[in-house]
Amino acid sequence: GEPVALTFTDATRLGERLIYLAAAEDCEDAIADGPVVGAAIGVLEADGGRYALLTEGDGSLSCRKIEGIALRPGAREAFVVTDPDDEHRASELCTVALEGPW
Repeated sequence: GEPVALTFTDATRLGERLIYLAAAEDCEDAIADGPVVGAAIGVLEADGGRYALLTEGDGSLSCRKIEGIALRPGAREAFVVTDPDDEHRASELCTVALEGPW
């Protein structure tokens, strides 16, 4: 199919950096809900930015709609909250390991 763009969902500061979340939701517009085909966490700094696609414990790409982030002080991890867009499913609180140069 067609490529699906990652779209900004939340952000927080880490010193001078901005840590952000993005989800790739396959839908017609920014208001409609659709299936999530990928998610990412990224960093923006004065000299540029980068991101990493989120994966599940088994190594597969995450298809969770991540919409909230909080960093765990002093740790190399973040907490993210999902929005399943389904009134019969609860949101999930997930832990994301921040490996590498965050």
